[in-house]
Amino acid sequence: MKRFSIVLGLFLAGLSLAPSTMQKRATRSYGIALAPGDPAPAVRGTSPAGEPVVVRWEDHALTIVNFWAFWCVPCKAEMPVLQDLHDRRGQDGLEIVGIEMGAGKEQNGRRFLSDLGIKYPVVRGQEDTAVAWGGVTILPTTFFVGRDGKILRKFVGAPPAQLEAMAKDADAILEGRPLGVQPDPDVAPAPAGKP
Repeated sequence: MKRFSIVLGLFLAGLSLAPSTMQKRATRSYGIALAPGDPAPAVRGTSPAGEPVVVRWEDHALTIVNFWAFWCVPCKAEMPVLQDLHDRRGQDGLEIVGIEMGAGKEQNGRRFLSDLGIKYPVVRGQEDTAVAWGGVTILPTTFFVGRDGKILRKFVGAPPAQLEAMAKDADAILEGRPLGVQPDPDVAPAPAGKP
């Protein structure tokens, strides 16, 4: 009976952990989800070629931060769209930086970038990078960051309608137009002429 009381006491003590302790444990493992208006974590690291990369938000009107991996099929659809956007709007204050989250040999990432013709900067990410950005677990995940270092948009996945919305949002930001409500990528737009 005494042993049962001790075990029960330990169990109840475990249940009474302060919420802040539980939150700290969850934050360490997964990060706190980032949303528009939150400050963006710093991006610095090493490119797949071993060169240092440091991104300074204030140097660009808009910085797009794209988490990807060489084995990610939707990333293969999204990254050429981002490269096209970079080619078209880079002179207007747009910067794009990719964060490679793919586990595996470095040459896999370099070959992937070369095959897709990606020329914008890329940083090799680590688990702590994903945690700092709110526990990125789905690839691709893409953030728009303003000159003030605040997150403007977050996109998860790469359905065609979302890729189109990303390009429109980037154009709006670079042209100083306000952003509208972010469309839900899972909801198909109503056919023209119908409410």
